[in-house]
Amino acid sequence: MTELFHFRGFDIPVDLLKKTGGGPETFEEISDYHMNLLQQYIGVKDTDHVMEIGCGIGRDAIPLTKLLERGNYIGTDTIAPSIQWCAENISVRFPNFVFVHHDIHDSLHNPNGTLQAFDVKLPAEDNSIDLIILQSVFTHMFADEIVHYMNEFRRVLKPSGRVWATFFIVHREILDAIRDDAQTRHALSFRYPYGLGCHVNVIEEPRGAVAFEEDALKKMIERGGLSMAQPILWGVWSGQRPDPKCGQDGLVLMKTA
Repeated sequence: MTELFHFRGFDIPVDLLKKTGGGPETFEEISDYHMNLLQQYIGVKDTDHVMEIGCGIGRDAIPLTKLLERGNYIGTDTIAPSIQWCAENISVRFPNFVFVHHDIHDSLHNPNGTLQAFDVKLPAEDNSIDLIILQSVFTHMFADEIVHYMNEFRRVLKPSGRVWATFFIVHREILDAIRDDAQTRHALSFRYPYGLGCHVNVIEEPRGAVAFEEDALKKMIERGGLSMAQPILWGVWSGQRPDPKCGQDGLVLMKTA
């Protein structure tokens, strides 16, 4: 019998929930934390058109159903059973919430996928989206893939639109501090260089966690036709940033004028 987790009127299969990251004991806490960050640093209006990349089993989508009463939501993910569950459970009750499977090959999340990240065209019209959300998605991707997505963001965002994306951002002092002694429960060391300005946590599974140096990240953002709408919101993950605001490092991006 499938183990279920009850979350705000939905019974979520625990096996799919765990693929989102974390387990039942942290699901609601993380969901609330995500919503608080979005409201604090961007603000979600009930008329917004929202897209979430890596929506998983609906950890952000479910609370957003209470906010987007006159707007809409498109969620994408590489994990087909999660998208199917969301469509059969969330979309049925909230027709303004649509879920799309992108069958991208990913050794970590979708090893049998038939597409590459570069093949993806986001399911939205030009200049139609107010907010794009990526919670710990670019932390599993590499530079050229990220730039492809950023170019797609530039295409679909309204002129006033924003992107909320989280990263692991490092510099030499952070790498030296965490290399042999992880400073937080996240146990990240990023001791393996993996291309210019890129570092991975486990060389055998490089997509498990990917970090970028700040200069490399800024070049990616520029190549993607975006810019930072506000200063980086540093995360607690490394234990090295004064006055952290997020778990991972949070960026709010916009189209470059």
